[in-house]
Amino acid sequence: PWNGRLTLLLVPYPSVIHANDFRPIRGPLLNMDTSRFGFFEFAPTEPLDPADVLGLVADAYRRVGQIDAVVLPEAALDETQVPEFQERLVKGGVSYLITGVRRPASSEEPFGANYAYIGGEDWQAIQHKHHRWCVDPAQIHQYHLGAALDPGHRWWEAIRIQRRSLTFVTTTEPEGLTICPLVCEDLARPDPVTDVIRAVAPTLVVGLLLDGPQLAARWPARYASVLADDPGSSVLTLTALGMAWRSQPSGFSPSRVIALWKDPHRGLQQIALADDARAVALTAHRREVDVVSADGRSSSEPVSELVLSGLEQID
Repeated sequence: PWNGRLTLLLVPYPSVIHANDFRPIRGPLLNMDTSRFGFFEFAPTEPLDPADVLGLVADAYRRVGQIDAVVLPEAALDETQVPEFQERLVKGGVSYLITGVRRPASSEEPFGANYAYIGGEDWQAIQHKHHRWCVDPAQIHQYHLGAALDPGHRWWEAIRIQRRSLTFVTTTEPEGLTICPLVCEDLARPDPVTDVIRAVAPTLVVGLLLDGPQLAARWPARYASVLADDPGSSVLTLTALGMAWRSQPSGFSPSRVIALWKDPHRGLQQIALADDARAVALTAHRREVDVVSADGRSSSEPVSELVLSGLEQID
């Protein structure tokens, strides 16, 4: 039974991203001006080894106790890796996996897929990405991708856009925890889904990103603040260390801030990965609050919030 404590193991894979992990591919849109636009797909050179993550889970267990979920960034796993990885985590005592998943384009299907996966021992749910990433010349310079992507072009992510829908998962253990996963740009461009999120008011929104460092001054913090203020959800964003490290705009030093947490009680928290660490164990505790409407009516029952209560570097 849930004692009001939730511990997530944040694994910012891949720790290194090479320029040629971004690959130009032929797009199917015949009316596109190929002198100005192109398509790309992302695939890390080194595939994630489940054994490495299970080792991190074991280390985290020795330091903080039970790990409830492993969280990986956007596009961390190839679709073919997910079933085995999920099975091995459950056997290792981890109830849930929340990860970004990619499916490459192929000769039969010119667009691939990019989605969030959330699953347990005998169930799974996915949340497709609603917006293609457009890598413009400024981002090519920011992430130093010129060896792979021509900075004279704007490059669109080669994924198929599905009909818009939102996924909410309410867990039985921990009891009553409602999670809404989002993928990168969907956090930044939530309309018209914002009204749905506000109506449901999930306990936790998890943003899986392939983005620069999760600093308080950058865009993820702004949009996390919106959801933490109204409807009062706690928000976690996680990016790959390799992408955070590649993000070096002029005048800025490399950063190891791989995650950000915002809750209505304690506010904004940047989460940096220590130099000798490979993951961070994040613990949040349930806090019961009474909700009062604008006209002074109180809720019949207290509402649960998740409040950040601990961070542990795992090496």
